Amino acid sequence: MQEQIQQEIKSITKKLPPQTTLIAVSKTKPSKYIGFAKEVGQNHFGENYVSELVLKATIYPDANWHFIGHLQSNKISQIKHIKNLTVHTVDSVSLAQKLSTIEGVNIFLQVNISNEESKSGFKINDLQQSIQKIQSCNIKIIGLMCIGEPGNGEIEFKLMRTLRDQFLPTGKLSMGMSDDWEIAIKYESNFVRIGSQIFGEREKK
Repeated sequence: MQEQIQQEIKSITKKLPPQTTLIAVSKTKPSKYIGFAKEVGQNHFGENYVSELVLKATIYPDANWHFIGHLQSNKISQIKHIKNLTVHTVDSVSLAQKLSTIEGVNIFLQVNISNEESKSGFKINDLQQSIQKIQSCNIKIIGLMCIGEPGNGEIEFKLMRTLRDQFLPTGKLSMGMSDDWEIAIKYESNFVRIGSQIFGEREKK
């Protein structure tokens, strides 16, 4: 497994443009896999569950940690001690305000790019107003994040770039996963979140 993880990371990073950072999504995987990745210079890791994030960040406190799952407000206190933390899934003004109490945390606003009722994230029509509300509280927004629908990457990632340019021109883009990251980098993604391609299919929690 060590060789597979390291080869995949090297292969992916060779294809990434200079402005794009690889987040190795280590959710449900053993902590030792993170050690394998760090041996080849990988230092950005993504987690979906607060309990796993806390555990792994304790073992590897010098890594850059990215939370990419649904974050409940009552779990914020559990992550406030984590250094180098970015939360990619801020989906409400109130969550942004609560996260702002954590010193040094970076936040991305999750956009419901497909505008489906069942999906998390800010609706496109509400995005500009929500950004203004959050910024009025002196909260810095690093960028915009989305989870692309399978087969719709070209359309959705292009739209994400347009939304960024319109409403957050100095912001970054977090978009692209194992199946569509190569499309995402065509549309200037700054962070690609790749798990199964590096670590194998994830185990059920």
